[in-house]
Amino acid sequence: MHRKKILFIVLFINTLHQTPLHALPETCPTVEEIKNHRFHGWLPLYKSNEELATSKDVVQFKEHVTAFQSAQWNRAYLENGHCFYQGTENIVNTIIFAKDAWRPAETAHWSWVTPNIMAECYSQQVTDCGFM
Repeated sequence: MHRKKILFIVLFINTLHQTPLHALPETCPTVEEIKNHRFHGWLPLYKSNEELATSKDVVQFKEHVTAFQSAQWNRAYLENGHCFYQGTENIVNTIIFAKDAWRPAETAHWSWVTPNIMAECYSQQVTDCGFM
């Protein structure tokens, strides 16, 4: 019995070692995560100039965001993974959540606008629009 446990642990660790962390898709923050201020490394930026949104505007965004809308990956931006949302006030249309992302995850929801430069993902679920 002891040998089986050791073998299992060795195989499990070996599997973890062979699966790089970047192979697991990262998703945009959900509406619930945003409302609870759990952006997990995502930056709230203004769409117009890519500058960090003010605390006041982030508070308003959190109050009025209602749904995930889409994601975009664009090599031209420093934080090339962008998340877009819908809401009940215009403030939601002025802010995106952004993070550096290696590339879009390979799912049926992503489509390349310009191959290896810009891609878009439209879905109501953040899990459909992951980033690598």
